[in-house]
Amino acid sequence: MQKLVINIDDFGMSDETDRRILSLLDLKYANSVSVFVNEDYKNSFKQLTKYSHSTDIGVHLFHDFSDPSYSSKEILGCFEEQINRALSTNTSISHIDNHRPEVYLHPDVFLGVIDLAAKFELFLRYPMVGFDDSMCSLLSKKYHIRPNKIISLHSAYYERIKIKNVKHLSGLYGAEGQELHPKDFFHFTSQKNPKHLEILSHAGNSHEHYKNEIGFLKSILDHPNTKLLRRQESY
Repeated sequence: MQKLVINIDDFGMSDETDRRILSLLDLKYANSVSVFVNEDYKNSFKQLTKYSHSTDIGVHLFHDFSDPSYSSKEILGCFEEQINRALSTNTSISHIDNHRPEVYLHPDVFLGVIDLAAKFELFLRYPMVGFDDSMCSLLSKKYHIRPNKIISLHSAYYERIKIKNVKHLSGLYGAEGQELHPKDFFHFTSQKNPKHLEILSHAGNSHEHYKNEIGFLKSILDHPNTKLLRRQESY
């Protein structure tokens, strides 16, 4: 039996994105949401209140990495402020994850994110090096970094997670429009057999993307060998 958390990223990005995410929660195709702590964050967490009994709610950490003037300390300070703002809404926060993949390529920042997870006793999404190494290839091409360097960085991060004793789930991209077919998902899980697995889903790019995501999630959840659980239950 493959235990799953299905997390929808990007709540708070736009009204249309939020409507699609809420519809996935209503359909019970997901049991976790990651929220942007932006100008309207209080309203975002308020909208999710009625789902809190059945849904993990977390912070979707964000920073503009295109500006090189920010130090690692400043970026981590921004992340910690986002966590504290989320907690100030009296929402039970279960986890943190990252919006931008650049976090995974910046050792000081990602190690600091692990420290934040430990400090606030939150679950952390550990970025798998992609399905069929797709994430590794994507990052390698986009940032002109050799794939083996990315893999070694991830190995270092995983060691830090274990040292800090941070509870974590391995993140695997969902349909993403076209990227992952259900049969590939089941082939992957049968080969890798991950104990703690989180499916990353995104509902906001387009209506077509949203329909693909619904089809993917439904096929996964209809399978007799999968079971949707909250983070604490799945660990």
